[in-house]
Amino acid sequence: GIILKGKTGRGKTFLFNVFTEFLKIDNLQYVSNGKLLSLNLTKIHARQLASSYQKNGYEVIDYYSKVPCLFIDDIGTEMSQSQNFGNKINVVENLLDMREDNNLLTFATTNLEKFSEQYDDRLISRMNSLFNVISINHDKDYRGL
Repeated sequence: GIILKGKTGRGKTFLFNVFTEFLKIDNLQYVSNGKLLSLNLTKIHARQLASSYQKNGYEVIDYYSKVPCLFIDDIGTEMSQSQNFGNKINVVENLLDMREDNNLLTFATTNLEKFSEQYDDRLISRMNSLFNVISINHDKDYRGL
């Protein structure tokens, strides 16, 4: 997988949206755990993921942990702890943990300069296994156009 990292407004999400459209046109596939899977991205924003957990509980994490090809937009913007009834967890941390265990293709964007700003060493290690990190370092904010 790939995680695009950089300041706000640099086009990270836009690039993944374009990538998603090309994947639909080309109907690309990949092999994971001996199965041929379609390379169609399911997209969810990190804050939406945390909010869905608060409303619907663990079934949200369970669902997204099984999606063959997932794109999580804006990792690091979610609440560090989300609560469903008495259960407080870091939703993104739990989800990435399960996806790494299941060897599922995962893509993401983040504005975090360093993953340690939000996550512990254990998850950072898993993120390094899940993602190739691509930094978007230019200074132009495309939202200001």
